[in-house]
Amino acid sequence: MPIISNSVTKALLNELTTAFNMVLINSGIKENSDLIKSVGIEYTTNLFTVYANDYMIWVSTGRRPGVKKVPINALILFIKKNNITIGKLGINQVAFAIQNAIYKNGIMAKNFMEKLIATSLEVISESMVENIVAEIEVVVFNTFDKKYVINA
Repeated sequence: MPIISNSVTKALLNELTTAFNMVLINSGIKENSDLIKSVGIEYTTNLFTVYANDYMIWVSTGRRPGVKKVPINALILFIKKNNITIGKLGINQVAFAIQNAIYKNGIMAKNFMEKLIATSLEVISESMVENIVAEIEVVVFNTFDKKYVINA
């Protein structure tokens, strides 16, 4: 038996998605970013699945200086997509400069994964409590309603 009824699932998924997006925005992720646009949550029998762009974990954890270099091809796609230019440098030169800067300085972590988990648990817990209370109200109402109808 599902813990969360189907009638509440869609509203809960919307609430979870909104809460996720707010945590990301409050962590410094731009509201119109591809990362926020990629966030989705699905529910199947007693299981929530969160999906997002695969680099979400790296945005949260950051990148230490001096670790493996970012692939040039990924940087070239990023540069083209965002129309990044630096003076008269070509795309390959810009990608190489970004790659070296990341390698040398790293990327600062946004540290939002724990906040996402805590927020999700809070939203789901509140929803479950509301559902349980509503079901208890229905059972109690039906019990009293039947009792009084029979005795009347």
